[in-house]
Amino acid sequence: MHNDRSMSESIILLAFEDSSYADANLLAADLEEVINREMTRVRSPARAEIRRTRPEAQDFGTIVALILGSGAVVELAKALHAWLCRSNRGRVVLRTETGELLATNLESKDVPAIVAALSGKEK
Repeated sequence: MHNDRSMSESIILLAFEDSSYADANLLAADLEEVINREMTRVRSPARAEIRRTRPEAQDFGTIVALILGSGAVVELAKALHAWLCRSNRGRVVLRTETGELLATNLESKDVPAIVAALSGKEK
């Protein structure tokens, strides 16, 4: 895990609030792997890390922290969209410093809205 943050990075937390704790663990691990693989493929500075909701928990974590470097938002939004479609998740929550976005039943036409939300420019 990376814990160092440069000034140009921002963090978005993604939670699986409609999933059981066990399912959320599995979903978080899968999403982390998919995003990191895709970000490596496109040579993006963005990355994903699994975080625990409770520090004392014995699990690997149920929240995925999306760490954005400059210029990484579009690739990250595309990877997130592809994962959501593949995993058939009906609902995830994205939390940023400026607010919260509930993503449900996403389609490819939704990628621009995801990009706007991830970059903090949602309307």
